[in-house]
Amino acid sequence: MKRNKRILKRKEQGITLIALVITIIVLLILAGVSIAMLTGENGILSQAQRAKEETEKAAKNEVEMLNEIEQTILNKTNGVEESVPGKYYDKDTDVRVGDYIVTIPGGATISNIFGEYEDVNKGLVIYMTNGEEVDWSNPETVQETYDQFVWIPVDKAIVTEEEIGGDLENYISTNNVYPMAVKKTDETYNGILYDFTEENGVVKIAPKDYTTTSSYREPAYLTDVTNGDANAINNNVGITEISLQAEYKEIVEGIEEKGGFWVGRYETSNMNSDNTQDSTNIVKVVKGTTNGINNVDWYRMYIQQKNYDDLKLSNSTNVKSSMIWGSQWDQIMIWMREVQNTVDTTNGNYYITNSVGMGNFGIGDVDTSTLEPVATGNIEAYSVRNVYDLAGNVYEWTLEACNTDNRVYRRRLLQCYE
Repeated sequence: MKRNKRILKRKEQGITLIALVITIIVLLILAGVSIAMLTGENGILSQAQRAKEETEKAAKNEVEMLNEIEQTILNKTNGVEESVPGKYYDKDTDVRVGDYIVTIPGGATISNIFGEYEDVNKGLVIYMTNGEEVDWSNPETVQETYDQFVWIPVDKAIVTEEEIGGDLENYISTNNVYPMAVKKTDETYNGILYDFTEENGVVKIAPKDYTTTSSYREPAYLTDVTNGDANAINNNVGITEISLQAEYKEIVEGIEEKGGFWVGRYETSNMNSDNTQDSTNIVKVVKGTTNGINNVDWYRMYIQQKNYDDLKLSNSTNVKSSMIWGSQWDQIMIWMREVQNTVDTTNGNYYITNSVGMGNFGIGDVDTSTLEPVATGNIEAYSVRNVYDLAGNVYEWTLEACNTDNRVYRRRLLQCYE
């Protein structure tokens, strides 16, 4: 009897071990299933992470939408409306274009041609339509009919002598801005002009000496007794040192207030080459013309640009017309500093240091006197951010002076010809 009991006991123990092994296997299977449910592409943890990311994205989108609504309400409250392609403005109006607020002059229409209205930094174009109905389906005709201007944003137009503390270059590098003018302690202004170079594929911008009284300066009254402002043939425009300072003050303070200025998209045309003064002659800033963009002296050009104010900006109360100042020209270059030369990169990568192939001239010291002016706006390689022919087609007069008896005119970028 004792022997049978021992055998029975062993059998009971064997059954217990088998049951334990089966239990462990079942638990492992359940654990594997649970891990699979938790991990993997469709696991609980992955789904939870996706749900978290989608919630955060939805929250971000909601914040952005609320910010846009808030900004729209703020714009309306402040009288700043969103720009509308093809919209005509019968009076000076501030509009928002992306991150910029731009003043549209009365009489202008925002372009409705793709590539001309979307982005200030791609070139925002307005057309001086003065209320005429425009057929935007034929861009070429529109561009050849109405004067056009492009908005040039300026981060900081004015810096005071106190702010720069006698070290303009240090002020620029510290604040990462390139002012257009210095306001002196006597409340007058000196323009700031810049040199542009390229080192190891990087554009370097350095200010010139704004205190100079002889070369590369503005406002600049020409004092030479034979070829100065007081004795120039056919000038009859009343230029004085005081009047030039007043003009510059008005321009630069307006740019500081508005954050930028409009520049003609094309070279000014429709002027008589005999240089006779004509207060009723209306210059044009349209595509496809060579009429009156060559062999026009500085004084003739100067007075015609001033006449444009009265003849074509009658709907505007605050926008003024002027021949471009050298410091404005350099602000255009600063705005274009990241644009690369799309034609010839063998002499440098950037447009403002290398414009070879992007103007009506050759490489090196090529005599351009025999070259005929190219019709304005007809060569796309000459266009940068919707502005044409800055690299050089005909010489471009500015109000800057390079000595006592000559103004600066730009052909290739950043050169003074006497």
